[in-house]
Amino acid sequence: LLKAEKMFTQSITFPCSLSTILTACCNALGVTCAISSGVNYSAVVTAFDDIKNYTYRQILGMIAAVMGGYCRMTRDNQLEIRNIMGGTQYAVLSDGMKISSETSEVITIDSVAYESTSVENILVGTGTNPLYISENPLIDNMEDAQTAIDNIYNVYNNFAYTPCDIELIMDP
Repeated sequence: LLKAEKMFTQSITFPCSLSTILTACCNALGVTCAISSGVNYSAVVTAFDDIKNYTYRQILGMIAAVMGGYCRMTRDNQLEIRNIMGGTQYAVLSDGMKISSETSEVITIDSVAYESTSVENILVGTGTNPLYISENPLIDNMEDAQTAIDNIYNVYNNFAYTPCDIELIMDP
């Protein structure tokens, strides 16, 4: 995503869908958008007055968070937004890797908490192990932020993981 380390310069008319902002970013960066649907893909953003104060990379990160995932570029110059709940599983080889864990406790995500200084905080679910999302101007300016957080909760509810540290030995 090094291409995205420049200030956002596109002209976008608000209100618009999240997909419109995503497409504008991809077009400006000269990459193919490999996404045509997904969590909150069609959510409406009513305004984003200071959008030009952010880099394309920051905006893509905000979009990925609203879609409940992360951004990545493929080897074919396509931008993807993926979440950890599906897709291809990759084998992890143990050569050159040290995995350690302080605990064997399995943590299960049972709520989603959106925290912002601009709008009222949103909590979905009643558990004690939330997925935290904070200070996202796209969510702050959504037509229906509650539904967006509900949709992210529906993706991650009951996702279980064991915290660990991974050390890699790599060639420089």
